[in-house]
Amino acid sequence: MGRQVVLVIFGLVFASAAAYGQNPKYLENLERLINKAHSPGENPDEEAKDFEADDLLVERAIDCVSRAFARGEARELSDCLTKKPRVYLSIEAGGKKADNYGTSQLKFILDQIFRQVKTQSFRYDARDVEHFKDIAMLTAEWTYVILDKDEEVTESLQFTLEKDESAWQVFKIRSVSR
Repeated sequence: MGRQVVLVIFGLVFASAAAYGQNPKYLENLERLINKAHSPGENPDEEAKDFEADDLLVERAIDCVSRAFARGEARELSDCLTKKPRVYLSIEAGGKKADNYGTSQLKFILDQIFRQVKTQSFRYDARDVEHFKDIAMLTAEWTYVILDKDEEVTESLQFTLEKDESAWQVFKIRSVSR
């Protein structure tokens, strides 16, 4: 048995030397293949690029939400919503119960809310976005005036986004204080 092991090792060394003579980059390629096999799908440069691209797409979705709330435009917000049949909504403005709503229902509800309030500010810090693989979360401060009461209210809203095919979409809007 010991002789067979020695012969196998000698054969591998001889084959490696012959391959190296034909292709000087053989050892580098072999090392790269071994590393790739050892950690499949993990290329730090590609992952960093993908994460940066995702960050830009998340930022774009958050800007869409910010513009919609700042302008009080439910139609604009509907462009940022997930394509799933239901979106979770739980905000204090408008007095609607926390529930999952269809996108057309949500647009109608938000349109009513935006008619009852006037947005003073919608603030968030982009550095506070919690970004995971396929989910991102952001907490924003929405300050508005209830028109018929002339009362200013500040509500902390948490937006949860998920990755749809090539974009990030909102699938949950909830008041953090609820």
